[in-house]
Amino acid sequence: MYRSCYSEGELVRLVSWQVGRKPSIKFEVSVKCPFGWPAVLNNSPFNTEGNPNPNLYYLTCPYLRLALARLEDEGLTCELQSAISDNTSLKDDIEKAQEDHDLEWRKAATEAAGRIPSQKMNIAGSGDPSHLKCLHAHFAYYLTHPDYTVGLMISRVLGKTWCDDETCRNWK
Repeated sequence: MYRSCYSEGELVRLVSWQVGRKPSIKFEVSVKCPFGWPAVLNNSPFNTEGNPNPNLYYLTCPYLRLALARLEDEGLTCELQSAISDNTSLKDDIEKAQEDHDLEWRKAATEAAGRIPSQKMNIAGSGDPSHLKCLHAHFAYYLTHPDYTVGLMISRVLGKTWCDDETCRNWK
């Protein structure tokens, strides 16, 4: 089982296994699955080259990554975007989430860089605050902000949030 006492190197190896590549950014585990494995990372607002990183929250759970990719392939992003466009309360919800994400990103960026960044940073780097760009990014945001209605909608379509077989125990 994942334990927070793993060294930084072991944690990087685990996350690398989960996402299929070595992370190019500093991170902390923000959400763990019921088995105790990392599910969502809270990323540094800048990558190792100093460029802005729009993914303040990043989904690492292999089960969720695969399930959400399938839902994206089946057209859920377009369906939800249509629902958001047609429903004022959903549009307000995503715009509030985008605003809150931007405030969190700016706070982290200011702490990291020592200055307030000029750019706005929506979830997944979306240029339009009412736009649902990536289910993975919005679901990672939802897992850290459970009052996010659009995330709850994704969760309901997903059905089951966590795997049954503790997939990550095989990471070595």
